Amino acid sequence: MDEKGEASQKTRVTVCIPTYNSAAFLSETLRSLLSQDYPNYEIIVVDNASTDSTPEIVRTCKDPKLAYRRFDEFVPSVKNWNRALGLANESDGKYIAICHGDDVYEPNFISEEARYLDEHPEAGGVFSSAKTIARPGTQLGKLDRPPFFKSDEITAKELLIYSLNTAFFPLVSPTFMARKETLAKTGYFDITSKFAFDMDYYFRLFDWGSVGYLAKHLINYRVHPMQASVRFYDTTDTQAEFYQIVDREMKKLGLELTDAQKCRLEANRHWGWAIDAVSHAKLGDPKKALELTKKALVYPDALIDFPAPKFIFRVVLLSVFLSSQYVGLGKLFADIVYLYKAKKRGG
Repeated sequence: MDEKGEASQKTRVTVCIPTYNSAAFLSETLRSLLSQDYPNYEIIVVDNASTDSTPEIVRTCKDPKLAYRRFDEFVPSVKNWNRALGLANESDGKYIAICHGDDVYEPNFISEEARYLDEHPEAGGVFSSAKTIARPGTQLGKLDRPPFFKSDEITAKELLIYSLNTAFFPLVSPTFMARKETLAKTGYFDITSKFAFDMDYYFRLFDWGSVGYLAKHLINYRVHPMQASVRFYDTTDTQAEFYQIVDREMKKLGLELTDAQKCRLEANRHWGWAIDAVSHAKLGDPKKALELTKKALVYPDALIDFPAPKFIFRVVLLSVFLSSQYVGLGKLFADIVYLYKAKKRGG
């Protein structure tokens, strides 16, 4: 092992797992994290008042590297993540990883990301690519680092352009590791956010250093109906939050878009209104659902930038959704959409 490799093995890492009712998957997650090829780390499970067997699962592990902190008051997910940050700041770890309680980590997850931070002192944090798995552990696909990013080091501008062009935020949240001092400067997750608090936080990281994005698949990211990132039943404005962050970052960076980029951004924004409209219909707010559906159907000429089949599909789907709302069937339409989503995720 070279000197850099030895240095990476010496840096203390604290792994925090904010979780709620993850008993179905937590054992597998803990086994993977307790089997890392890295010697100097600890794991803190931050339990958000789970009502399942989460406490028993943690206690049966009996590993000195594992600590369990239970909170009896249930709070929104973002506040439990802030609890995890608070505990991390009190730990003796130099690097902090925030992991999920339903994913499976490769044995070299900690060592690879700690090595990157050791070898890149200018970097405040690092992410990696991932494989996606279903409930039985079968592989579904991959979340690769997009070819748009030319190296392991990415910039806020690159991340922003990719996000607004694709309507997708590419950083895989449960692969996140950062320096403790960078987290302290960045602060806590925004508790006013219902969905995109991680996206907001990761853009703020760039204020304090560069960010790494490793092309290696270091985790197996589990896709299932009850995971927080796809459970929209208590969340209505996911797309609105996404574009609020995009607009903020464009202003902060002084980003000037090309005409083509402006067209694509507005097209994606309109489809985002449609997605939020379905959520409002599902949750019993027909007035807001109708308002957003009408906004979504006011397509700018720029939408011809989309391939014709996608454009036609979106217009037809939205027209059917709009008609369903006028005859009092908007919620039924939304229920069908949600059922379809759940089936696709193995529910």
